[in-house]
Amino acid sequence: MPFIESSYLKSSISWSPTLAASGYPYWIIANRFYAGGGLGWRFGKENTDFNSRIEAAWFYDDYSNEFKRIMGEVSYQIFDFTAITTSFEIYSQSKFYSNAIQFGVKYNLKKKQKK
Repeated sequence: MPFIESSYLKSSISWSPTLAASGYPYWIIANRFYAGGGLGWRFGKENTDFNSRIEAAWFYDDYSNEFKRIMGEVSYQIFDFTAITTSFEIYSQSKFYSNAIQFGVKYNLKKKQKK
């Protein structure tokens, strides 16, 4: 699954008492543009018990020149209403993004329909 992605962000607040280079998580960039693309892979079909997706991408960024991102998710339906899920996002910019790994249990309000 090849893809392209682009974003332009403009903040209504551009002043911060903390230096952006320190990597403090609560600062805001006044203007930012990034664009790039990558490849993704999906395993599993809709309405099956197991689904997974992974994407790897490279981006040009007018703030930090360039960065890479890897993200993915896995979901396994264990009962009619309940699934176990995990997801992750990993960025190559050590100070400017929060890498995340999440684990969870998802409870559906409707019974999952299998085809």
